[in-house]
Amino acid sequence: DNKIQEINARQLADMQTDNNLIQEGLSLLNSGNPAMAIANFNKAKLIYDKLGDSGNSRSTDEYIKQAHTFVKIEDNTKQIEAKSEEELRNKQREIDERDALLAEEMRKTQERNQKIIQAGDLKNKGDELAFAERYIESIDKYEEAKKLYTELDLKGEIEYLEFKIKRNEGYLYELQGDQAYKAKKWTDSEQKYKMSRDSFDKAGDISEEVKSRVEKKLAKATRKVNKKWWQFWR
Repeated sequence: DNKIQEINARQLADMQTDNNLIQEGLSLLNSGNPAMAIANFNKAKLIYDKLGDSGNSRSTDEYIKQAHTFVKIEDNTKQIEAKSEEELRNKQREIDERDALLAEEMRKTQERNQKIIQAGDLKNKGDELAFAERYIESIDKYEEAKKLYTELDLKGEIEYLEFKIKRNEGYLYELQGDQAYKAKKWTDSEQKYKMSRDSFDKAGDISEEVKSRVEKKLAKATRKVNKKWWQFWR
């Protein structure tokens, strides 16, 4: 158990580091420093890849692509400024129009990035609550983050959160089953263990150890439910 907690703690620390790198990268992008933003995003991607977090890794690729777009815009602007004064005058109206479009695009990007940061904070808080076994609160935070990611149409993030929600539901129902079993509410415990098993099945990427543990608890509760009243005295 201590080893598992240690591994979970390291994973949580890595997730927090990634969240900080992404937030810092977005801030750098918003302040006009796309090159430094790309460096941050690449660091975050390496950690996501190490964790096997393909959903966040794909989302980070989107941020890197976005930052490269701004690098190209900066390069184009520098090339235009290097032209002769006469060419600049001839192109001034075109530049003004382009700047207006760029300013609007930047405004939309900043608004989008603020939502990404907010969703990242909610997801990170959900991870912390899950680690503390406060599953109901954790699921609420994941649902809030999922709503923002849905508005942003970040499918990788949405799919990853759906997995986390189902996984946490599995742990929540298992915990509730344990509480009901301890209180000798056999039918309630059996129902909760079934719900836990179903949630883990829907989540998909759950270890066989966890699934086996829930199945054993379910079998034990079912035996209690099926036991005749006089058998409890034996």
